[in-house]
Amino acid sequence: MKLVLVLLLGAVYVQHTESQFRLPKPIDVVKNAAKPIQSTIKLFTEQFRSFKTQFRKSYASPEEEERKLNVFSRNFEKITQLTKAGALPFVTKVNEYCDLISSEFNKLLNGLKVKRKSGSRRVRRGSLQGGPGHAADSIDWRDKGVVTEIKNQGECASCYAFASTAAVESQTAIKTGKLQDISPQEVLDCSQVEPYENYGCDGGSLEPAYDYIKSKGVVSDQSYPYTATTGEKCNASPDQVSANIKSYVTIQEGDEEALKEALSNIGPIAVGMDASSENWQFYGGGIYYEPDCKSAIENLNHAVTLVGYGEENGMKYWIVKNSYGTSWGENGYAKIARNETNHCGIASYAVYPLF
Repeated sequence: MKLVLVLLLGAVYVQHTESQFRLPKPIDVVKNAAKPIQSTIKLFTEQFRSFKTQFRKSYASPEEEERKLNVFSRNFEKITQLTKAGALPFVTKVNEYCDLISSEFNKLLNGLKVKRKSGSRRVRRGSLQGGPGHAADSIDWRDKGVVTEIKNQGECASCYAFASTAAVESQTAIKTGKLQDISPQEVLDCSQVEPYENYGCDGGSLEPAYDYIKSKGVVSDQSYPYTATTGEKCNASPDQVSANIKSYVTIQEGDEEALKEALSNIGPIAVGMDASSENWQFYGGGIYYEPDCKSAIENLNHAVTLVGYGEENGMKYWIVKNSYGTSWGENGYAKIARNETNHCGIASYAVYPLF
């Protein structure tokens, strides 16, 4: 048994054409660790107590707390199994979402519902400034002081509002030199009506969010603070607008080189991805590679903001700004495998604002 486990955990690097490297793929380890534990699970009562204290968790009833203890214990065991397995290019850890089963997590937080607009402008590689292939070897827009702090969307599927406003924040800072937090709550509340038709805390899409900002502008986060609930009405103040855009551009679906060029030359970009895996829910650092991740646009369920890209030990990655708070990932950020056949659909739905 031990010998078989060692063989399963062996990580093999296979060189691609164009000097690209395939990430380790211990598929059996990842799949087995993600399976529900069939036997009666050990209750990690002490760890659950610490978890509740750290993340200020409270539950509506003793029955609900008992259910959450069981969910936490199962998730804690899965994270422990993955940690012991090793050999993955990323790690998992306990975060504030460890009392949610996978279906709850995806329903409450991952709310991207892609609506493609046939008339929106699209760009291919080489169509940006500088000509084909003109992109830095690596870039991190955080180092340039144009990326705001990590935010937390809470248990509201408003990722589309956070990703779109994060891109507008950064691109406004690049153009004006002024970095300011703008209001995802305004986009959440005010892009529900026609002609935008997002769904508040039940999800939405990037293009309608940008259409709203293009039409109405958006105020600061301080003027219209986030509540993690869908407002009964739009409370925007036109006389307090902090940012606006003229239009937006959609990158050719699946073209990672075009995405790289745009990210290098234009700035941070809002993108969709498949974030349905439990491994993503508990991601704690390293380069995220999920064998079961899907890249088709219909499988995208979460919106994030790309703020850079790089390479580490021969493995290329995108730098993702998420909206799950700082307990998740690398203080709220993630690295996702790059040039791995459009991993998790990171280049399937990428849209950036124009000023």
